[in-house]
Amino acid sequence: MRFDYSAVEIFLDYAHNKAELEEVMEHPAYQAMKCHADTFDKELSLEEIEKAVDGEVSNFYGLRNLHKRKQYLKKVLNYIRENEQRWTDIIEIELDSVIPREDKNDLVIYPVLGYDVGIGIDNCICLNLNSDLYLNDPQEFLYMGIHVSSHALYERVHGFPKVCELGSKESKISFFNTLLHTEGYAVFTSMERRKKDDRSQGKSLHPIVKDYLILQDNKRLAKQVQMYDDFREDMENCGEWSTEKFLQNAFGRTRFAHRIGCAMVNDIAEIEGVQSVWDAFYMNPDKFVERYDRMLDEHR
Repeated sequence: MRFDYSAVEIFLDYAHNKAELEEVMEHPAYQAMKCHADTFDKELSLEEIEKAVDGEVSNFYGLRNLHKRKQYLKKVLNYIRENEQRWTDIIEIELDSVIPREDKNDLVIYPVLGYDVGIGIDNCICLNLNSDLYLNDPQEFLYMGIHVSSHALYERVHGFPKVCELGSKESKISFFNTLLHTEGYAVFTSMERRKKDDRSQGKSLHPIVKDYLILQDNKRLAKQVQMYDDFREDMENCGEWSTEKFLQNAFGRTRFAHRIGCAMVNDIAEIEGVQSVWDAFYMNPDKFVERYDRMLDEHR
């Protein structure tokens, strides 16, 4: 595992008219973003990036106020460089504690500008420095480095279904189960380090930080499980939902995939032990949900 700053550097060169946009898109990190966008049936073309840089609505989101934030971005980037080696060691340790059977040597962490707060695909971990999460608290880059690295390993093992293939009730349920499986492990994998650093409470109200607040509060988690059970009942009719409606529900504010998925994995660890956590990572997502839904019974 290593850090690589070439993606953010070439994007900054482009923003200062020192590089062509084509050079940006040829970079492995931006190729990974394009691949991720393709999975969700979104075009990530040169034109989309140009629109985003100009402040227009675009599939290449995540560049809000970029030009006004240059000094803040520089501070975050310097903070990451100062902690690079220590963080590399920490990320590998946390991944090995949950996903020990996967080789981590090919993983590359790219600080980038633009797109999602973090994606992990094709061994690329791309974390958008322009995200409020990191600008408000640069330490969050470490925790998301763990989180998104887990996604990269999950994608290596399982792949991820494409949005364009959604249609039937079964395909949508399977998509959501995959989302719950990968997000559950990602949230769980970074949880222990947050606790060790006494950062499980976070320093912001960002939804990613809020995940951990809910997971530590039995009453709020029980309410989340109740809403999740209701959502599962609603999904019996999801074959009639449009793809847009399904995705809005799957990725909604309730963040079921993150919070319920992590609650399942955490309970597996507490009840069955770490070996079962290791094994469950490799389960078919549908089988994972079928087998471990019972873990939520104590919260019902």
